[in-house]
Amino acid sequence: GSLVICTGRAAVGEDRYFRREQIETRIWSKIKRGEDVLLAAPRRSGKSSILKYLEKNPPQGYLVKYKSVQSVDTGNEYFKQIYKLLLEDDSVFGFYRKHFEKTKGAVKKFISKIRGISIDGIEIDPKEKIDYFSECKTLLKALPNNFETLLLLIDEFPDAVSNISSQGKANGIRFLQLIRELRQDLDEVRLQFVYSGSI
Repeated sequence: GSLVICTGRAAVGEDRYFRREQIETRIWSKIKRGEDVLLAAPRRSGKSSILKYLEKNPPQGYLVKYKSVQSVDTGNEYFKQIYKLLLEDDSVFGFYRKHFEKTKGAVKKFISKIRGISIDGIEIDPKEKIDYFSECKTLLKALPNNFETLLLLIDEFPDAVSNISSQGKANGIRFLQLIRELRQDLDEVRLQFVYSGSI
């Protein structure tokens, strides 16, 4: 992945949109080349606004989802957030519902763990001990080959890494290894990330 750094005072007024378009264009050109992107800039410089704009204005062929992971403090919680983000999207969940009768094994099992879909999203039985890393992999691998490219915009990612590492450096290292592993294991899935955080 590459680093997109935009620093300076928060842009306001007319030049704000000009700058933003430039940044958006740079981000999309990297994404379309298949890269992951790291968007690093000082706090309050508009990173989240840019990500939310990207989510609301996806180009054809992309399913774009935004999530802030600032308060995540375990690896399992991080992957749970991604899992819910994916399943709460109608096109993903619709696919599973439609193929529910045909699916076997793990996919069928995890659909049964969903208690219901409420205003707050998917409710998963809190008593379930779930390894969300492997659930994410199962979920992504089951998507059809012609599914749109999934672009996950992960905001405040360094905060999550820092929270997880604060319980021991080994935890932080393991977490970053799992993130790499997810990408490597899902070679055939069109999945890309934009990570964002403050420097």
